[in-house]
Amino acid sequence: MGSAAVLAVAAGCTGAWAYGRTGASQADVLRDLATGWTYTGAGLIAWWRRPANRTGRLMVAESVTWFLGNLQVCKGPACRCCSRSARGGRR
Repeated sequence: MGSAAVLAVAAGCTGAWAYGRTGASQADVLRDLATGWTYTGAGLIAWWRRPANRTGRLMVAESVTWFLGNLQVCKGPACRCCSRSARGGRR
């Protein structure tokens, strides 16, 4: 569970960085972070309270994929690779 939290925070920071580079306002970047990290927090709480139920894990996974969409506008090869894999390999 701890590594999932670290992954979600790292995805949020990377996604916010990429989204900010598009010219988005600071308020939009903060709203995006709040939405994704809300999924992370709720998922971690659900996972901690009911470890046998997979809903918490699914919510944490959703929070990571929430931020992967922000990488679509990034021009670096690693960003394109991540965003392409998040879209199922489509260009």
